[in-house]
This record gives sequence, structure tokens and C-alpha cells, in this order.
Amino acid sequence: MVEGQRRRRSLLAFVEAATPGYLAGWVHREICQRLEIFTDQIQRGERPRLAIFLPPRHGKSQIASRCFPAWYLGHHPGDEVMVVSYSAELANSFSYDCRDIVLRDWYQGAFPAMRLEGDRKGVTRWRTTAGGGMNPGGISSSLTGAGCSLLVLDDLFKSEQQAYSATHREMVHARYRSSIYTRLSPRGGILLLMTRWHDDDLPGRLIAASGSGKGDRWDVVSYPAVATRDEEHRKKGEALHPERFPADMLRQIERVSGPSEWASLYQQDPIVMGGEFFSRDEIQWYDPATIWEPGWVWDHVVLSLDTAFAKKAGSDRCAAQVWGKKDGDLYLIDGWAGKLDFGGLCDHVAVMAKRWSIDTMNARLVEIVIESRANGVALIQYLQTHQGLVNLRPFNPQRWGGKEQRANIASAWFRAGRVYFPTEDRSRPWVSRLLGEICRFPSGRNDDQVDALSQAIVYLRRFGEAAAQMGPSAGAPRVKEVW
Repeated sequence: MVEGQRRRRSLLAFVEAATPGYLAGWVHREICQRLEIFTDQIQRGERPRLAIFLPPRHGKSQIASRCFPAWYLGHHPGDEVMVVSYSAELANSFSYDCRDIVLRDWYQGAFPAMRLEGDRKGVTRWRTTAGGGMNPGGISSSLTGAGCSLLVLDDLFKSEQQAYSATHREMVHARYRSSIYTRLSPRGGILLLMTRWHDDDLPGRLIAASGSGKGDRWDVVSYPAVATRDEEHRKKGEALHPERFPADMLRQIERVSGPSEWASLYQQDPIVMGGEFFSRDEIQWYDPATIWEPGWVWDHVVLSLDTAFAKKAGSDRCAAQVWGKKDGDLYLIDGWAGKLDFGGLCDHVAVMAKRWSIDTMNARLVEIVIESRANGVALIQYLQTHQGLVNLRPFNPQRWGGKEQRANIASAWFRAGRVYFPTEDRSRPWVSRLLGEICRFPSGRNDDQVDALSQAIVYLRRFGEAAAQMGPSAGAPRVKEVW
């Protein structure tokens, strides 16, 4: 009796009873608690919308698509539950497993009021004696006549091929609007479970509509495989469920899967394929080894720096990028973005200036272009006075318009196929991070790398040819702010 009461009260205890040997971590405990609250919200008529994003093989379907519907119906046997997935076969398997749990003796002890109709115990659309039941279906299935108070959407894309197909994504979104959403009861709640594949998948569209006020308001909970910041239950760099997927295993997965797949499937942060100004499809790619081959000579190399505002020193991000121009094409050579206090920024720039100097680069001209606002003015003075650098070029970005105007100038080079990025690799994780930022611009959280990029391209575009005639940078004069 005590165990029955515990399983009735706690979804996690229920999951552990339904799944012998289940290895629950803090993340599963937290998800179960969220689903308990979600259940109460449905019963109060609050029409909740909850999206939970997890990496593959981290137990989301076992909790939410197999156990949760059975637990929910145990409390509310008169309600209907609909589970929709990328195929009818998968949805039916969830329904079969859920029905199997309902028929177990311990379940009957925990929920004595919950019974199945004697003649309606099939895998599809099985019913309860109280009038509720389970309605499984695939994203393309006919759901006519079915309804629900609880709608569970579990992995609506089967593969990368489906997720990257614009036609298939549009079909999923259209089915959600016209066939699935309309099955919901007036007080019903939607639980969306996904491993993210693409920035324009159904969750991406629903979240965007929620943010603009044009759709339902969604509560979004995202669990990256490796923490990107310190969290309540783990520190930055720690694994989500180390008991099953320790950090070293995840790093091996990252090496094998590649940057884009890792960002989407495991970090739940899909790289945007095409933003308002920059598109991944417009980028050309090069092997970094080629630029060190004999005979490769740069016409012009620029170290572009976007610095934090003085009042935010130590808390706002800075960005630095190295760009090279050769035969009219622009090559991104190196990049960095991070938070440093002023002293740390000075030291970091000095190291980069030494690494990418006229002495190390086979280039006609190497210059350091620094935004002449924020901490840039003080940085220029420090590098001149204490590092003896004479190839500093102050750049006032406002003379070229706002951020979007400068980004528009830079984007023309992308559209023309004249911008080359180094191939993505684990040794260059900054490439993927930069891609995510520029393709999300101007709606992304950060834009400092976009500023460093547009500054470099604007400078090379407008002044590159004239500056290249000045000869080696060792002889370039110091200049006042002219750009």
C-alpha cells in the first residue's frame, strides 16, 4: 500500500517501478517534477505548453511517452491522451508499452479506479472504463475523431534527411496546425519532446511565434549534453547524465559527429543555416594548411578587434578575428571571443599581435584595426606605449552606419562567394560558435563577433588596396582616427 501511494504521488517512483534498473539522475528527477506540475496545470484549465529538449538516448521517451501517459490516466482516467511521433509504428509502440504498464498488478494497486474497457484493449485507441484512453498516431496519420486533454509530441523527425528537407519541415508544421492542434480539448496541454535537428524545425517555429506574441506561450526547458555555463546541478563542462554518458564519452561523440550535429543533437542549439544577413550556404571553405604552403602570399592581413564598452569592462564580451585578403578574396584565419578585464584584454591582444605579425605571416601588409570607441582608445594607447606597435588603425564604426548597415556591407561579400572560412574541426571550435552568431544576427544574444567581422570586411573593402601600396607594416605611419 505504501509503495502504491508513493508511485501514485511521485512520477519518478512510478517510472522506476515501470522500468526495472532505471538509472535516474537529477535531470530525470527534474523532468518528472515538471510533468507533475504540468498535470496540475491541465486540470486547472491553464492550457500549458511545455517543450523539453534532450540529447539522444537520455531517457526522455521512457519517461514522457511510455510512463507519463499511464501515470496521468491513473489520476484522470476520464481524459484522453494523444501521442504523436514521426511514424505510426513508433507511436503505436509507445501506446503498447503504456498499455502494458496499465495492466500490471502493481499499477492496479496504485490506481484502483483506472481500468481498461474489456473489449477495447487494442494497441491503437485503447479505452478506459471512465471514457478516457490512448490515441497514438504518426505525424502523417489520419487523426479524425480522436481528441485529447494531454497531447505528447515525441520526436517528429526521424532523421537528419527529414529535418534538413524544407518540404518535410513544412509538412510537419502544416500537420501540427491543421490536424494535430485541432484535436486538443479546450483545457488541454501540449508536451513537446525533441532532440533538436534544425533551427527551423517545429520547436524553432513555435518558439519564434511565442516570442513574437503570435502563438501560444511556451515554457522551454533545454538540457545540453555538456553544460555551457554553471547551472544549479552541474558546472560548466560537466555532463548531463554522467552515470550513463560521462564527459569523456560525450567528447568522443563530439569528435565523431562533427560540430553541426553536436550543436544540434547534443547541445540543443542548432546552427542557423540562413539568417537575415548571413547564410551558411554562402560561405566558401578552405583547408587551413594551404595558406602556409610555399608561394602563398597575402596582399593584406588585418587583426580586427571589437572591444567591450568601458562601463562594462570585465562583464561584456570582446571579439578578435584575423582576416587575410588574397586576389580579391577574404579568408578568415583565426578568431576568439570572450570576457576579459582590461588588463587581460591588453595581454591577449599583444599575444595575438605577435602571433599574426609581419614576421610570422607571408604578407605584404599586416595591420591591427581597433574600434575607436569603448575600451578601444585605451587599448590603442597601451599597445603603442607598452608594446611599441606602430601598425594600429583606429576604426569608428558609426561612420559606416549602425550594426545592421555594416553587416549588410559585409554580407555582399558572402553572397558573391568571396568569403572563405577554415573547415570546421574540433581543433577550431570557434568556427562553429562564430557561425551560430552571425547566422542569428540581428536577433541573437551576442553580436560582438559580427561587429569584428563586419569591421574587418569594411576596412579591407574600403582601404585595403590603398593600404597595400604603403609597403610592409613595419614602415606604416601611426595615424589618427580617419576611418
